[in-house]
Amino acid sequence: MKKRGHESLSTKRQRIRRFLVIVSFLLFPATFYYLSPYLGRVIKGSLILLTMVFISVLFL
Repeated sequence: MKKRGHESLSTKRQRIRRFLVIVSFLLFPATFYYLSPYLGRVIKGSLILLTMVFISVLFL
């Protein structure tokens, strides 16, 4: 039987999850700003690669 004064383990986990989700939501702009130079390179590289694949499919 559960005691009335204690939180269950699942409730405690839900509170921790909620806290982490709120913190990550608040820190998302800072994280995105910090990683934006790398994301730009990745997006440009993938665009170049997909363009090359598309062109090679047309000619092969």
